[in-house]
Amino acid sequence: MKRSLTTIVVIIGVLHSALHLSLADERKAGHPLKLAGEVVEVKENMEFTDKDYLAFDVKLRLHFINISSKPIILLLGMYDKNEWWIGGNRVARSADELVARNFLLNDSYWPSNSSTSQKWIGLRSRLSQKVPPSELTRVIAPNKEFAQVAYTFLKFRRIASSNDFDKNQPWTVIKEISPLFLSVTLEIWPINLETTFPQHDYRLGKKLQKQWRDVGDLQLDYLASEPIKFELPTSKRTL
Repeated sequence: MKRSLTTIVVIIGVLHSALHLSLADERKAGHPLKLAGEVVEVKENMEFTDKDYLAFDVKLRLHFINISSKPIILLLGMYDKNEWWIGGNRVARSADELVARNFLLNDSYWPSNSSTSQKWIGLRSRLSQKVPPSELTRVIAPNKEFAQVAYTFLKFRRIASSNDFDKNQPWTVIKEISPLFLSVTLEIWPINLETTFPQHDYRLGKKLQKQWRDVGDLQLDYLASEPIKFELPTSKRTL
C-alpha cells in the first residue's frame, strides 16, 4: 500500500508540472514577447543537502523583447527580491534538441496556492488602478526590450533513477557534455493573484487587461525562453 501511495503522489506531481509546462508550450508560438537571455554565472550549491543530487545556482540576464505591433504591459517579479517565478527548467545538448524535446533535464517546481495570504491580498489592491502602476509594471514599446537579472536552480541526480517517471539524465552523463542549452519557463502573471477557480482562467488578469488596454496589452501567459547556451563547472563533491 505504501508503494501505491508513493506512486500516486508521483503521478499527481508529474501531472501538475505537465499542466504548467504544456500551457507554456501551447502559448509560446503566438506570444507577443520573445524571451532571450544569457547565463551570467553558474555556481555549485554546496548547501544543498539531498545526497542523491548535485545542485547548481544559475544567474541569468533575461531580455523581454516586444515582437508585436503594440505596447506590452509586463508585471514585474512578485516573489522574493522582486523576481519572477521560474518554474520550468529544461536542459539539452543543443538548441535543436530543446526544440525537439529531447531533454537531458526536464524539471519543474511551481508555487503552492497561497492566494489568501496578506501578500497577495495587498498586491491585488495595489494593482486595482485605472492605469498600470509604474512601481509594479513595465510598458515595453514595439521592437523594444526590458532586461533584468533572474535566478534559477538546476539539480542533477548523481546516478540514474530507478523511477520510470524520471527520464532525466544523471550527473555521470551531464558532466561529459559541454556546452549545454537551457530553456526556462516563467510565470508572468502569478497564479496566486487569482482567487476564483480555475485560476488559469485569469479573471482578475483579464479584467485588468481590458481596463489597461489603452496603455498596452497586459501579459498573462507563461513564457518560455529561447535556448540559452551555458557550461556547468566541475563539481567539488565526490560521487
